[in-house]
Amino acid sequence: MAVVSAAFPLALRAQGSCDYNGTGGSCTLGGTDAIYAINLTISRAVRVALSSSSIALDAPVSGDFDAGFGQTVGPTLTVRSNSAWSVSARVTQAQWTASPAPARADKPAADLQWSRFAGGPFTDFTTSNVTVENGALATAGTVVPLYFRVRYDWLLDTPGDYSIPAQFTITAP
Repeated sequence: MAVVSAAFPLALRAQGSCDYNGTGGSCTLGGTDAIYAINLTISRAVRVALSSSSIALDAPVSGDFDAGFGQTVGPTLTVRSNSAWSVSARVTQAQWTASPAPARADKPAADLQWSRFAGGPFTDFTTSNVTVENGALATAGTVVPLYFRVRYDWLLDTPGDYSIPAQFTITAP
């Protein structure tokens, strides 16, 4: 056995066995000769969480119609990422869903706007992804506040319930 062991020392150690017979002493596998390599690949990991599963916009009052818009403090997004990241937003349809009649069936998605700041500037929602925020570094919890504004028109925006689905997407470029 000693001849085989001397002729093929790596093959025997790579099988993962170690024998020691006697008193005291020890038997070691691996060690400084780096026979056993332990490898790990960490891929990009990203997560975005919305503070609410649905967003209820404030109902407009006459002053909102006079101003042409009403504003609502939106939800917050919380981003966690082990690399650079980017969050984008979009709506999934070109028009709001409205009911019952006489609710405006052709209210455009662009009547909904978003901003990162209460005072704007505001950006129209579209059916294409638009970057909301990005980070060049990893983060354990960047909070991204959102503010929404809805355009109103006295002649077009009739009473009813309106909704439009939105998506927030996080990527690690």
